[in-house]
Amino acid sequence: MAAVSSVRNGGAAGTKTTKGLFLICTLLCLICSTSSLLDKEKLMESKAMLQKTKQQLERLKDKQEDSTYSDLLSNYIDLIDPWTTLVKQYAGEFPEVLSLLQKTDVAMEKTKAFVDKKNDDIGLQIKELENKIKQTENLINFLEEQQAEL
Repeated sequence: MAAVSSVRNGGAAGTKTTKGLFLICTLLCLICSTSSLLDKEKLMESKAMLQKTKQQLERLKDKQEDSTYSDLLSNYIDLIDPWTTLVKQYAGEFPEVLSLLQKTDVAMEKTKAFVDKKNDDIGLQIKELENKIKQTENLINFLEEQQAEL
């Protein structure tokens, strides 16, 4: 009878508790190490993505720096106006020249508007990439801090 009461009071149950704690500790260790490995992989992926984004940003900035075409077109448009007035005064017998200058002026205005729109689009893309870079850097810093804690 004493053996039965010993089992009911937890005398033998003490070994089950230790086994349960051992199982829980083992599972926690496995989860932590797996989580650590996943964080390392995510950190490496984030760093690779950050590098690609920085390269894209550099390419866009190069495109934007090469966009002096708008200023050049403005200068040419400014030159066409005096030529048009000169042709009106002195080339009355050559209306084709006047027509050609007017068509050239219209074409240059449209080209300038197109180039300006492209530059604005590139500027927006640059801002978006800079924000994406900031977010990725924050994520990388967070993951590195967590790696340091483990």
